[in-house]
This record gives sequence, C-alpha cells and structure tokens, in this order.
Amino acid sequence: MSAPSRRDLMTTFAIGACACGTAACSGPWPDSGYDSASPPVGNPDTGTANNDTGGGNTGTPSGFNAGNVSQFSTGDLAAVGNGAAVGRDSGGIYAMSTICTHAGCDMSRYGSVDSSGMYCSCHGSQFDTNGDVTRGPAGRAENHYQVTVTGSGDIYVDTTQTVSQDTRVSV
Repeated sequence: MSAPSRRDLMTTFAIGACACGTAACSGPWPDSGYDSASPPVGNPDTGTANNDTGGGNTGTPSGFNAGNVSQFSTGDLAAVGNGAAVGRDSGGIYAMSTICTHAGCDMSRYGSVDSSGMYCSCHGSQFDTNGDVTRGPAGRAENHYQVTVTGSGDIYVDTTQTVSQDTRVSV
C-alpha cells in the first residue's frame, strides 16, 4: 500500500474543515440558549412580537387576557404570552414587552422572565422588573403596555397601546 498523495491529504483536510465549520455554525449555542436556526421573534423598535395582532379579545376591554390579579403577588413578574409580561409592585399591576430592545429576541423564549427581572440569552442584555436596562448591549428600556383590570380581577393587556413606565392599575 502506498502513502497517500499530497492532493489526497489536502482534500481530506478540506472536507474535514468544512464539516467542522458547518457543525460549529449551525447551533443551537449550548451556553446562550439561542437557537441560531430560529430568527428573533420580535421587533426591537416597537417591542411587539411578530405574531402580535393587537389583541385577541373581540369585546371590551381591548387586548388579550393575561390572567387574574389573584395570580400575582407584590414583586412578581411573569411572561404571559404575545411578547408581554405582567408584573405587580406596590403601585399595582403593569405590563411590558418581553422583546429585547437590542435585537428582538423574545426573552420569554430565549432567556428568562421572573421576579428578578428579564434576561436575554441571545446577547446577554438584562432588564430590571420595570424594564430598565441593567446590562447591555440593549440601549433602551422596554415598552410598557395599557392594562385593564375587570371587576372580577381579569387582566387584559393591549400591546398596541404603549404607556409610560410608571403607569400602574391599582388593585
């Protein structure tokens, strides 16, 4: 058996390098939680999810049903779907976007949303429980949304209506 030619060695090396490069670029990235095969799912400029149609409730109040106030204690923050989170603090109930203002990743899917704030695993941005940036690369706070609470305590979030960050509904 003769030794492989230089051309055979170079061809084998090139095929191996291409295979390794393809595997390395195809994700998912094990440490970040970001699946590179899935694009970000929101618009970082508006803070809305790409599938957001402005609600889902055909009657009054406008928006989608995000649960009941009885589910939220003071200090809670939880993702409720449609690219939104609901929180409760000493001022009352509020809602904000879970779409990272850096690149549009939905932190409820790629990261975490809980009583300590929000974390985006796509690029490492962090937000406090009011949506203010505590660590970049995100450069601006999260949008807050109009909240309506019915007499029975049902929470409706209207992601088509932004409000100031200090807006709360007393409960």
